[in-house]
Amino acid sequence: MGNLTGSNTPQAQKAMALIGEHNRTVEYIRSNKNLTPEGQRKQIAANYLQYKRQITALEADDKASRASKADSLRRSLFGLSSSDANATISYRDAQDRVARIENEAQALDLLDRADLSNDEILTKAIVGRAAEAGWGNLVNNYTAKHPYYGSKLQELANLHNQETSIEGVMNHAMSYTLSAPAEIARHSDLTIDNLAAEA
Repeated sequence: MGNLTGSNTPQAQKAMALIGEHNRTVEYIRSNKNLTPEGQRKQIAANYLQYKRQITALEADDKASRASKADSLRRSLFGLSSSDANATISYRDAQDRVARIENEAQALDLLDRADLSNDEILTKAIVGRAAEAGWGNLVNNYTAKHPYYGSKLQELANLHNQETSIEGVMNHAMSYTLSAPAEIARHSDLTIDNLAAEA
């Protein structure tokens, strides 16, 4: 596993900056001798909720943005570009055929046959199945012959990896996890809301 640095999306980078801001503000509140311990706790609760709302919104936007990008890439790479009825039937047939593929060896064999017959619809369906299944040899084989699609396939694989790999999940969590300060960590969400309302 590589070094965990947080996600590299603009939203994640902004969220991590906000987490740092939050932590500095908590330290400032703690050092404010004009506040009683109860006053500090209320200020800390209000500060925490303010930053938590912003970070939660950024996380939702990040998730929606990545899902939209992945969908756009899948459509571009594996979708049907023609509205012709025969093409639509061929596309559905190809999807049914590749759904029955059980392993990469079968997929490679079918890809060779699709290439030989210039069956672009079947080829797209096979490569799409391989990308979803993580069959790297087939994807690499295909991109070696069709370099134009290589960068798009790599981008799609990276998006998938961010969602499913341990490193990707941990980087995501690191980017968006705002830990409650010790003063309010044991309180319920309702209690924190009440404290913040009194700040």
